Amino acid sequence: MFTVQKVRQKNEVVTKSTISQDQSQKLVQTMITMCFGCLAFLRGLFPDDSFVDQKFVPEKCTKDYDKVSASSIRIKTLVREKSEEADLFLDWLENGVFQSLKEGYLKAISLGIFVDESNPNDLIETYLFAFDYSNDTISININGEKDKISLLDSRKMVQQLMRRFIIITQSLDPLPEKRFLTMRLMFNDVAPREYQPQLFRDATRDPKTVITVPHENGLDMFSVGSLNTSVHKVGLKVLSLADSTIQEKLASGITTQLDPFDLLGENIELPLDTPFNSQINAPSQTTAMLQNYLKSSPVKVQPTQAMTEDRNGVEGGRRADNTFSSKLKYIKCSQCRKMVPAVCYGNHAGSSIASCVQCLIDGKVPMDSPTMERFMMTRKIYRYMAKKPDFPKSVSEFYNIFYGDSAGDDEKRIVDEALSVLLIDEVFIVEPDVRISSSGTQLRSSGYIYVDSDSIFSAGGSLPKGMNAWTFVLRAPRARQFYTEPHAKTQVQLFKMLEECELTFRNVKKSSIESPLTLQELSINDTTNSLNYHKNANKRSRSNDKGYESQENSRLDTQTCHVDKVRKISPIYETRPYLLKEGELTPGITALEYFQRRVKLSNKLAPKSCAIIAGSQVKYASGAVFYPFQQNNDLFYLTGWNEPDSVMIIEKPNDNPEDVLLHMMVPPKDPFAEKWEGFRTGVDGVKEIFNADEATSSHDLDRYLSTIISRCDNIYFDPTKNSKNSNAYFSDFFSMNEQTKKETTILNLIKNATPSKKLNPLKKQIAELRSIKSPAELRLMRRAGQISGRAYNQAYAQRFRNERTLGSFLEYKFIEGGCDRSAYVPVIGAGDNAMCIHYTRNDDVMFDDEMVLVDAAGSVGGYCADISRTWPVSGKFTDAQRDLYEVVLAVQKKCIELCVVHNVLSLHDIHEKSVQFFKQELKNIGLNSLSNWDINEIYPHYIGHNLGLDVHDVPELSRHQPLQEGQVVTIEPGIYIPDDPKYPKYFRNIGIRIEDDIAVGRDSYTNLTVEAAKEIIDIENIAENGVTTNIEQDPVRPLDF
Repeated sequence: MFTVQKVRQKNEVVTKSTISQDQSQKLVQTMITMCFGCLAFLRGLFPDDSFVDQKFVPEKCTKDYDKVSASSIRIKTLVREKSEEADLFLDWLENGVFQSLKEGYLKAISLGIFVDESNPNDLIETYLFAFDYSNDTISININGEKDKISLLDSRKMVQQLMRRFIIITQSLDPLPEKRFLTMRLMFNDVAPREYQPQLFRDATRDPKTVITVPHENGLDMFSVGSLNTSVHKVGLKVLSLADSTIQEKLASGITTQLDPFDLLGENIELPLDTPFNSQINAPSQTTAMLQNYLKSSPVKVQPTQAMTEDRNGVEGGRRADNTFSSKLKYIKCSQCRKMVPAVCYGNHAGSSIASCVQCLIDGKVPMDSPTMERFMMTRKIYRYMAKKPDFPKSVSEFYNIFYGDSAGDDEKRIVDEALSVLLIDEVFIVEPDVRISSSGTQLRSSGYIYVDSDSIFSAGGSLPKGMNAWTFVLRAPRARQFYTEPHAKTQVQLFKMLEECELTFRNVKKSSIESPLTLQELSINDTTNSLNYHKNANKRSRSNDKGYESQENSRLDTQTCHVDKVRKISPIYETRPYLLKEGELTPGITALEYFQRRVKLSNKLAPKSCAIIAGSQVKYASGAVFYPFQQNNDLFYLTGWNEPDSVMIIEKPNDNPEDVLLHMMVPPKDPFAEKWEGFRTGVDGVKEIFNADEATSSHDLDRYLSTIISRCDNIYFDPTKNSKNSNAYFSDFFSMNEQTKKETTILNLIKNATPSKKLNPLKKQIAELRSIKSPAELRLMRRAGQISGRAYNQAYAQRFRNERTLGSFLEYKFIEGGCDRSAYVPVIGAGDNAMCIHYTRNDDVMFDDEMVLVDAAGSVGGYCADISRTWPVSGKFTDAQRDLYEVVLAVQKKCIELCVVHNVLSLHDIHEKSVQFFKQELKNIGLNSLSNWDINEIYPHYIGHNLGLDVHDVPELSRHQPLQEGQVVTIEPGIYIPDDPKYPKYFRNIGIRIEDDIAVGRDSYTNLTVEAAKEIIDIENIAENGVTTNIEQDPVRPLDF
């Protein structure tokens, strides 16, 4: 964009023909038509095929204008018979606006956008056109001199005004998907009282239509400018709430409800950039901003925008006359007062933002780090294209836009990588030809780009050099938040966006280093590939992992690895949106979170090391009868992978976190096995879906592992014991027994490797990570507790005659409510069966005079709930049952209150206190002479344990460690009175346990299983009157962790 002001010399003689009233009328109508066409297109009010491209050329009104050199501006205008809404809108203009303007009655137009169909008077955006008429001599006083205004002068003013109007409208954030349009007209005193144009009605007595704006904003910030032909004067203002800064001010400050017509008293000056070089004092904020945009940007450019060198002698950036600064708009950071490109902040419409990236980052991430440079460049390209500029003609033009004419190799690489991300996310789509509207015109969002770089990649691989048709999709389904979010408002939000950016570019690296060879092209005897580590991660060869697949299995992978089959066993959002949300790899947990877990683990490892985790196998109860598969939860925690006979390796070749690799060894695709056992994800699928950097068939474990171990000094691995019901090859390979019949074991590989390797335990490092739950994990555990707790309430309302039917009822309700399965084998102990802590036969009858102790719960997304409740089979407590139950309940409540960080207590400390609480409470019911030995006899188990992916989670951690924020523990005191004469007869053979899951907080706790009733009055009331809340209905809103 550019503007040139021509100053007339004093001695220049200019002859002008003054503009006529008819010419002025037509010009104003043309300007209104162009304004409404452009705003309707830029704000997405009508389908694209409702518009045609046109050019407005001011000099066209002269007879001898030069078509080549004449300045022009591209605009959009509406056409009829493309949509009913657009036709109605044009009727409003032609029959209402233009007719009133011709009569000289029209004082103002307010075009408003609202989102609440039931409240059309509450606008979120409005465009105000104000009109004035003059019958005086056709002249204008500018800079103290009277000058005539010609038609050409007026048309140049229209061009300048349109340019300003388009820039403002482009910079607004997108409107909501559902929006409505309203138009109001205001007439002047000349209009007859009864005058009413077609399609409009009298709204004099209607409620005021208002838009809510921040009180602190001056009204001049909304001014676009004016056109003054001497016959007509037209002023234009834009007000929009589709701006993040205004939204922040609305949320935190004083607001004002403003009727757009109230702005009619405001002075609307001529634009600064007029053909007359007029000078206007104290320009509005918007005017000043647009002047900078149309001419040149300020010199001080903040170095956060990937400009780390003083390239042209200007502090922190380019010269003001450089291409980089002249093509981008700048805004000021209110905190550090530096100028930053608006494209990095969502094309921010205002002149300033609260905090820029550098202020938010506060020195915690280097501004010249690769992640920060990629982050800012991807955002720049996305927001630049969102403004719908002239489509760049080549990749080199992108270099020029953002770095100027002297972009170096590093700058070009950053642009190439950012473009590759947008191509892979299908924000840019490469197509056979540009997209055409139904009217036959080319869409502005589509164009031809000459690819003159060999480092651009799409989802299909490397883009060849040459001309391609690209289409920009603003709201692409796969677009990522780190570049679509207008800008980060907090440091936490910014770090989250940077983490997503880092993961995204790691995946792009995998695409960019992919070998162009397919499996079919590899020689059947090709055994020369080796998995040698290259110091430069950018040059790792994708053919390495394929070379380790056996010949037969390579052929099977090639022939059968169809996308639909890959995804049947490993669901993704696109195939199972009812199970997964967008971005999730497993229910509730995103691919980004799995990546972050692996990064945290790698930070605990030494350089030149690898961590090896063997997955679980299918276990058999008897013969061919197998148990439901349960993955090694350490492997599942780090990858989300849930298929048997798999191995993961995290390799850390050096201290650079970007070079950490995830290797996966998984069962290859096998049509015969899949026919019996179900579809496999396969080698390609584990890379595509689970973000493995390298992958190979699990059949090549020894060869693949040998190569990795040979280049590592430290091996982190926990050998497993042999299992009688395991696949011989897999279990022997990971055996800790060096005398196994299988010659090659992990221990033998380490022992035989040279130089000698150091074997380190791994489980404790992972346990430390698993012990602290993320907000996503807590939400899953909360949901599992909610469903399981409601199932208990429904069980209270039923009468069961045996333990098995009660257990089956609960398991059915867990799954019906949304759990994956029961989290563990339930305990259903009626009568004296409750004396056995882990009674699981669950096959006895139940009698009305007994109590039943139940320990059962479901799991969601692999995360367990763990609940115990005890209640009378009859639904009514006896006196003895009531007394003992209230003792256990009182102890549990006291222990739960201790589960906060500021108490600085460990689980062991809480257990010790529970013993003392029992002594005190038992005295209250007459058991006065109990020793510590007696307490240990009737309370033989611990107060609780960690909970998570496993019911007894992370047992490697000490119980003596103080509780930490984010830890989840069970609190489950119990009392079991044996058939012993030293205890009152009415208490004997009664077992009671009450258990809840508690999320530890700094100053408070959260009971994740609060739905399960445990007060006596509640249990008896449900047993008598039933329960009204179904498991699957009226879900309690999950707590916001």
